Amino acid sequence: MKSSNPISSAPSAQRMPHEEVEFTSKRLSDAFAAEVLRHLSAMPADEWARLRTFGNNRSRFVNHDDAAMPDLTRENLVERFVSVDGMSIDDVLVPQYKAKAIEIAQIEGRTLFYVQSEGVYVMEELRGSPVPMTLSLWVTMPAYPPSW
Repeated sequence: MKSSNPISSAPSAQRMPHEEVEFTSKRLSDAFAAEVLRHLSAMPADEWARLRTFGNNRSRFVNHDDAAMPDLTRENLVERFVSVDGMSIDDVLVPQYKAKAIEIAQIEGRTLFYVQSEGVYVMEELRGSPVPMTLSLWVTMPAYPPSW
């Protein structure tokens, strides 16, 4: 059965905690985390609750061994779930998500996008590399975003 999730079905998709990837610039990932937290802090409570409801739905978990985290704060989310993904920005921002993506910041000449209604933050991490990489965070972690 073919996955309807364009991200999980991408052959190069890999998620790694950002501290495990040696070539990730700490300055870049720290700036990404700070901008994401700034944006998350302004997110209306009802949108946070909606996205976290997905995040606590075990049937949507990326790894079914994970546990629900109903008390996760915005700060804890950013501390725990910023990741480096082995995907290009174009692999993440497929047309249906690109249409919902808004620019929320520029970091070292890179655009940080937020995909509205999906709770996805993404930014190109490496440029011109044979292995495309992005920094990302899903508000719904440890579950997939709503339409994925």
